Amino acid sequence: MSAAIDPLPADDAPRSELLVGEGDYDLRHAFDLIPGLFATMRPDGEIEFANRELTEFLGQSLEELRAWRTNGTVHNGDLERVDKAWTYALASGTPYNLEQRLRCHDAQYRWFQVRAHPQRDGKDEVVRWHIQVLCIDAHKATEERLRRSEVSLSRALAEQTVARQALEDAVVAQRASERELSRLFETMPAYALCMDTSGLVTYVNQSLLQVLGATFDHNAIVKQLAPAVFHGEQMSTGAHPQPSVERRPAARLTVDDHQQSGASLG
Repeated sequence: MSAAIDPLPADDAPRSELLVGEGDYDLRHAFDLIPGLFATMRPDGEIEFANRELTEFLGQSLEELRAWRTNGTVHNGDLERVDKAWTYALASGTPYNLEQRLRCHDAQYRWFQVRAHPQRDGKDEVVRWHIQVLCIDAHKATEERLRRSEVSLSRALAEQTVARQALEDAVVAQRASERELSRLFETMPAYALCMDTSGLVTYVNQSLLQVLGATFDHNAIVKQLAPAVFHGEQMSTGAHPQPSVERRPAARLTVDDHQQSGASLG
């Protein structure tokens, strides 16, 4: 015996489509429940689905998101490299990973890291792209503050280096000037000594040291020269004697050979 099989009712075809639609709805509903920003894209690069959190965060409908190349969804400064990166990923089937700015619901652009991985079938053909969108605006702001701090620090260090070099150059120039002045004093036909503003002897030329028969010693030089160039009353005090000449900064006292004949130096 054989049993006759009744054909499917005419309304079964719509019912099959309805089941597919319900399954698709369940999948989209599950995506909407996932915390985070997610979307899917067809192999040709058209956005297929975006979950509710993504559309609300960006303040755009699915149709508006599909026109991201032309409606300002992507920051104009990032649009060219984003388009190139997506073109390469779709052509090569390699994952997409890029930091870019997207316009949000408040019309402000924020930084996001957009990642996409291809889903393949049994023939290794890409059938869908799964996209994750992560807001990294706070992280980028921190990076920018750190970058500015590093720039300010580098500028300060550079200025400090320049200032230090200028100081070293000034010291070298001062020492060269002192050597030149010393050379002049050593070659001039006279006895010479220098005192600072407090009366302390800071330099005695070699000619005068030879006459005194002494090495450079402030107290010894003052004692030997006191009768000739210092007031007597200043010798009895503990302070440095003051020269009996006009006070000038870093005073220099030169006693000519001929003038020395009238004063005892030994």
